[in-house]
Amino acid sequence: MEHRKYTSKRDYVAEALTMLRQHHAGEFVSASEGPAGDTDSGEILLQNLGALFEKFEATAEKLARMEREVAVFRQVSAETSQQLECKIEELSVLRLITDTASQAMMSHDPFGPILDKVIAIVGADTGSLVLLNPETGRFEVCAFSSVRKAEADETMLGIVEKLANQVATVGEPCLISEAPPATTRGTRMEIGSLGAFPLTVEERTIGVLTVSSPHFSAFDAETERIMHIITGQIAIAVQNARLYGEVRKTKEYLENLVERAGDAIFTIDGSHRVVSWNRGAETIFGRPKGDVVGSSFYQLVSENEVCELRKRIEGVLESEQICTVETDAVFGDRQKTQIALTLSPIRGAKGDVVGVSGIARDITEGKRVEEELRQLNTAKTNFVSTVSHELRTPLTSIKSFTEILLHDMHSLSEEGVRRHLNIINEECDRLSGLISSLLDLQKLNAGKLEVRLEPVLLAQVVQQAANLFDSIALRDRIELSTEFHVPDGMTKVSGDRKRLMQIISNLLSNAFKYSDAGGHVTVGLICEDEGVRLTVTDNGIGIPESEKDKVFEKFYRVDNEAARTRGGTGLGLAITKELVALHGGRIWVDSHEGCGCCFNVWLPTTKGEPSPP
Repeated sequence: MEHRKYTSKRDYVAEALTMLRQHHAGEFVSASEGPAGDTDSGEILLQNLGALFEKFEATAEKLARMEREVAVFRQVSAETSQQLECKIEELSVLRLITDTASQAMMSHDPFGPILDKVIAIVGADTGSLVLLNPETGRFEVCAFSSVRKAEADETMLGIVEKLANQVATVGEPCLISEAPPATTRGTRMEIGSLGAFPLTVEERTIGVLTVSSPHFSAFDAETERIMHIITGQIAIAVQNARLYGEVRKTKEYLENLVERAGDAIFTIDGSHRVVSWNRGAETIFGRPKGDVVGSSFYQLVSENEVCELRKRIEGVLESEQICTVETDAVFGDRQKTQIALTLSPIRGAKGDVVGVSGIARDITEGKRVEEELRQLNTAKTNFVSTVSHELRTPLTSIKSFTEILLHDMHSLSEEGVRRHLNIINEECDRLSGLISSLLDLQKLNAGKLEVRLEPVLLAQVVQQAANLFDSIALRDRIELSTEFHVPDGMTKVSGDRKRLMQIISNLLSNAFKYSDAGGHVTVGLICEDEGVRLTVTDNGIGIPESEKDKVFEKFYRVDNEAARTRGGTGLGLAITKELVALHGGRIWVDSHEGCGCCFNVWLPTTKGEPSPP
């Protein structure tokens, strides 16, 4: 028998299988037939080899099937690996664009760096970003990048604008593999390949991204796939940039609104400490922001208001209700300021109250005006009552004495008739004076109280006015005197004779009204400061120190029992002050309560020729 060398068991088994196949086909002849006794052993061997063959056949089929499955697995694995590589590439592109966009949004040129990255990724040499302007509704080039010459850039800009508008209208990407050449200033320029891809947000096209290359067919389906990923990310970046810009503008607007508000606007936290402080708060409270933020709010209010204000703030924090209160704020120099304070709850991200916002308005001036209006309203009410009384008194006298003359004139002596007629005449003059005061008040309110100025000897006017009060002085048993400490020619003033007479008469009437029987009234003239000073002095009830400046206000009358019994409308001194001002002079009063008054009127002198009386 021939002995062979086998390199592996597999070769040996293969030869054995071959022999078995030959045996089954009737072609096997054993080369090692021995004695007859050995034939049974050969048969047994063949049977065993046959069984073994069948097992090897089954195993071979399994191996073949496994090889086929491994091949399929390898193919699927290769495809999966390719898909994974694509996904990794997509993620790399997305990360690159996202990182670039995040950094660019914080710069003055948010889209230039993004465009440079896109050009590098797709292998283009020119790119542009065309965005929709929300205000104009037109698509405008916001970023352009190119490595071509300047004249080529001008041509490319015109081309991409037209292409971008077409793509924006359709909403689908556009690839041009072989763009026709263009001519710029007589120079032929090869365009190559163009690609335009829409930026879409919520099915709205907000822009177009274009790329170009000088080579034909530079962009393919893979470029379109990558650009689809890129444009989706850029669209989000553009939208976020716009939203960020709007939020920033709104924030700046609100901050400027709060900062420049005339009212104090501030916030305090749950511990009642100041968190924010605008300029209005600095003005109203007189405390700079740096000295207040982080400090307790209660150091800014009056000590006696702290307890009540704390209760109000805690109430806002607990009840979440808006609260308005008037309180006293402590100004920077410890001076108190009246403020109207509105407190509102501030809610956190979870809806819970985390602090209080306050709006404070300085109402000091408003309170003062309110008090003045209240006093003025009271004065007007009193004035109406007083005028009614003042009108009724002379009318009652006139009516009474007229009825006496009508019914009993035949029984009266001539002297009696004359006396009654004099009383009627005096009451008519009194009534006429009251009506004149009311008319002057109307002119004063309308700004139409006028004077006709001309050179006048004030001493003559004063003497004439004093003479008119001689009978009153005699009747009321009051001594009236004049003291002119100035030559007659030195009292020349520029004035309205009628109005000057009214000024002096008002002051004399006032002096007689508040003087008792046995008193005295003095009218004087003194040269002073390039002018002449008129004085009307009495020893009547006087004016309290706190009310000396108020006596020249309309409707105002000294509020005491002695003054209320003297009558009057409260108009004489107000009209007198206005008339003095129209003459370029000034008026004031020196007085002590219970010691009489001295009213002073200073008028500038003039050098013109006086008019005849």
